[in-house]
Amino acid sequence: MRGRLDPGAGSLSDYYDWFKAAGAGAQLVYHNGDLASDRQVPVLDAKGTWLEGLPALADRIRKDAEDGYLILTQHRLGDGITSYIATRVRSSTEDTHTMVRHRHAAFVPA
Repeated sequence: MRGRLDPGAGSLSDYYDWFKAAGAGAQLVYHNGDLASDRQVPVLDAKGTWLEGLPALADRIRKDAEDGYLILTQHRLGDGITSYIATRVRSSTEDTHTMVRHRHAAFVPA
């Protein structure tokens, strides 16, 4: 199953909701466009305040991928337009068991 996320106000919260609920293999399209240049463009709310939607979202997703929770892929849609996809590697239940196991191992004498 593939979900879509629109970067902007609330997108990081929406990502966390997806992350907690997603099982292994679930996919999320978190951006369509050119991520490198689009993250440089300020997103403004109705009052003209800059929202850190896309940069914060992309940084969080990259960190979760570095930590082994996601696999990141891209699908070219056209000239300068790419679909950025995060695929969940483990479910939140598996993450919890892994954290407990690592935490427990840290306190058990060798």
